[in-house]
Amino acid sequence: MIRINTSASVDDRFMNIKLSFGPWLFSPGLASTLVTVLLFPLFVYLGFWQLGRMAEKIQLQTELENRITSPPLKIEDIKSENNIRFHRLQVKGEFLNTDQILLDNQIFQGQAGYHIITPLYPENSEDIAKILLIDRGWVPIEEDRSNIPSIKPIQGTVTITGIINQPPQPLVLEETPLAKHPIFPLLLQTIDFKKLETVLDHSIFPFLVQLQAESPYAYTTPPITFGVPANRHLGYAVQWFTMAIISLLYYFGINTRRHS
Repeated sequence: MIRINTSASVDDRFMNIKLSFGPWLFSPGLASTLVTVLLFPLFVYLGFWQLGRMAEKIQLQTELENRITSPPLKIEDIKSENNIRFHRLQVKGEFLNTDQILLDNQIFQGQAGYHIITPLYPENSEDIAKILLIDRGWVPIEEDRSNIPSIKPIQGTVTITGIINQPPQPLVLEETPLAKHPIFPLLLQTIDFKKLETVLDHSIFPFLVQLQAESPYAYTTPPITFGVPANRHLGYAVQWFTMAIISLLYYFGINTRRHS
């Protein structure tokens, strides 16, 4: 049998509600009620918000995966650099083997290494002054960091197909300013397209073309990543819903006692 007794209290201006459940008495306090009323809907809202983010991420990831499997773009198809990431690009041109770049502090399978970046001069490009930076993949760092990896030159005109991507963002320990006449291969911790234009004396497309494992010019090719995976948002949602349940259990726990 449930008995509800109410009495107004001028001191705390809160309705003193007592609910009797057999041997148990539930008597909520003002402070715990206010905190629960604020936190419980907030936790539930954040949980559903993360579920919405997961649905958006799944839709976006599907779209980006479709780009990778779609027919490749040509260099003349690129009228704007907006919304072209993860599209495939097929281009014919010559590698600038004397202007090799080593992107430092790149971790792959727990091991530090470099990404080999080789500029490519596109053939029959509308803007003949622009070059592409080709990410040929990852190589490990030797125990003696003074031993720079040997980079295989690629001679003659070649046709490559890669995925348009942005440079990775590694931990920058201490960036060395680019010299006006640097020594190649150029060792960098980040790719700054504007600074490289000055060094290479060419305009540069503001993206990388990432070769894949099937390319004969690639080294080890880490997999393409699309940012935070969708299932991580599911994990966040579960955490928020769990906190909502805990807040309710705690609220009833501290306000329920046996009849004296």
